[in-house]
Formats: sequence, C-alpha cells, structure tokens
Amino acid sequence: MLKDHQIFRKLNDAPAQPRLSRYPTKVQVKAKRSFHSAWYTGNNWLEYSQQEDAAFCYPCRHFTLPGSNPDKAFTAVGYSNWKKAMFKDGGFSSHCKSDCHVEAYVAWREYDKKDSRPSILQQLNDERSRQIQQNRQNLGAVVDVLKYTALHRLSLRGHDEGEESLNAGNFLDMLKLLGKYNDNIGKKLADLPDNAKYTSSDIQDEILSTMAKMVKTDIAEEVKKSGEFSVMADETKDVRKIEQMSIVLRYFLAGTVYESIVGFVPANVLTADGLSGELMS
Repeated sequence: MLKDHQIFRKLNDAPAQPRLSRYPTKVQVKAKRSFHSAWYTGNNWLEYSQQEDAAFCYPCRHFTLPGSNPDKAFTAVGYSNWKKAMFKDGGFSSHCKSDCHVEAYVAWREYDKKDSRPSILQQLNDERSRQIQQNRQNLGAVVDVLKYTALHRLSLRGHDEGEESLNAGNFLDMLKLLGKYNDNIGKKLADLPDNAKYTSSDIQDEILSTMAKMVKTDIAEEVKKSGEFSVMADETKDVRKIEQMSIVLRYFLAGTVYESIVGFVPANVLTADGLSGELMS
C-alpha cells in the first residue's frame, strides 16, 4: 500500500495539489511527458504525489462507499499515463464518469457541508448572543427615551396607557414611534408580556434613579477637582404640601462657574439646627 505523507493526510485536509515550476518527465510513446498543474482546474478532486510522480483521487481514497470497487490506479497505485490524462474518453474524464467516483464525490461534498455547519452548541450560543443583543437594544431605547424626557422636562405618563389609547403619554408614545422604524423594538412592544417590556412605572423610576446617581457621581468628581465649593439651599413645599429642601453645589472649574443641583431632602425639622443637620448629612 502506498505510504506517501503528501497525500495520505487527515480526512479534513484539502486534496494535495502541489504547484511545481517543473514536474518529473517520463518517456511515453517516444515523447517526454509530465504532470501539469493546469489539470487541477476543473478537477478539484485531483491529487498529485511527488514521491510517486502519480495522480490520485481524493474522494475515492477517503469516501468510497462500502461495496464499491474503486479504481486502484487512482486510490493505491497512482495514475501516471500523462498522454491520455486529458483524453475525452480516457484518463481523468473516464474516471470522473465512473459510478464509484460519482458516489464518493457526492459523499465528500456532503461531508464538507456537514463539517461547515456550526454545532448545536454553537447555534445555541449564537441564538443566545442574538437575544442578548436585542434585549440590550430594547433596554437602550427605554433609557434613551427616559433621558430625552428628563432633559426636556416632559412628563412620562398619560391618564390612559392602554393599547388602544390615542395619548398614552410621552414615554410610551415615543417608544411606539421608535418601534415604527425598528422592527426589533416594535416586535418587543407588541409581543412581549408587560413584565418583560421594561416600560412599567417601577422600571421607569428605577432607571431614572440610576441616572440620577450617575449624574451625582460626575458632579462629585467635578467638585473634588475644583477644590473649593459653596452650598446653596432653599426650603419649600412640593405639590403634595410636603416640606423639602433643595441643595445646590456652586463651584469653579476650568474657567467656568457651575451651579449643580444634587437633589431634594425632606425637611422634617425647619429650625436652623434641623436644616443644617440635613445639609451636613
């Protein structure tokens, strides 16, 4: 049996098709003849062994079906009749028409297709990654709408936030508008259950609270960089008649004076000691 490392490779390796500037010659019918690399064109199954100076058939060597009778010239001995190699009724052409080769070639291509398809685990991972990306996009849309309404001081909720409402409030209406131009967002708003849409009032409050903490963190960093700051506070009642104190930090940074509000504090004790205690805490 032929032992040539050049062509007896692993099953997943491609056919051995070395392209040499010059191939060994043989005297055949009173003429010097040799293998040609141009023969690979149109014959992707063709292999050449430099050790044997002979051609072989890759699919017939690896994918011959049980019970078939492969041509030993292309599987074990090696084909080297270069004169007839490209004859229409002989050589490579005749081999390609044999039933054994056709069956082996089909099995080879099917194996390649199977090998190129991702595994079940890979498909599951890809699907999970796709879902994660979609969920991030949907949550990103919710956050962006909340950020927009906060920056422009727009109320979020409407009196009627049902599916058929003509005015469900700025928040839901803006999300629906985005959904008209983004299939993913629109599908999530239409198909997901209410507890998975991230549009409830509790979710809105939680996201806004997170945004507020991020803003406060940035303000704190700026105050630290400025080195000096003053505190301004004012006590007033909100719409629910609850006493509260607004707190503003005033500081100078990079040539600019900033006045940044950091929040409202319930004013339970309206004496000087009570208000100053809240400030210090």
